[in-house]
Formats: sequence, structure tokens, C-alpha cells
Amino acid sequence: MKFIVFTLLMLVFICSFTSEAAYYRRSRCPSSKTGTCAIKCLRDTSCPGHKICCHNGCGYSCVSPTH
Repeated sequence: MKFIVFTLLMLVFICSFTSEAAYYRRSRCPSSKTGTCAIKCLRDTSCPGHKICCHNGCGYSCVSPTH
């Protein structure tokens, strides 16, 4: 019984991660050549909502993606 519960939980986790990863794969950073030199994010998952982490010409910041 524990094995079945564990397997179902892992399946739900993998499915939710896969759909989020697919969203980020389809997203692109808008072209930007100017920005602050601050590093405000390290990866897409560190940004709120559906924003993604993009290079802004000097540092990195969370921005709304282009598709």
C-alpha cells in the first residue's frame, strides 16, 4: 500500500514539474541591451509567477517572456 501511495505522489510531482518545464522551454527572453548590473535571479524558478530570468545586458532580472 505504501508503495502505491509513494508511486502516485511521485507521478503527480513529475507531471507538475514537466508541465512547468515545458512552459519555460517555450518562453524566450525579450531582446534587451540595457539594464542594471544587479543579479536579481539565477534561474527561471527563482522568478515570481510566469516571469523568467533573463540577461539584461549587464545583470539578470525577472521579466515577462515572449513566446
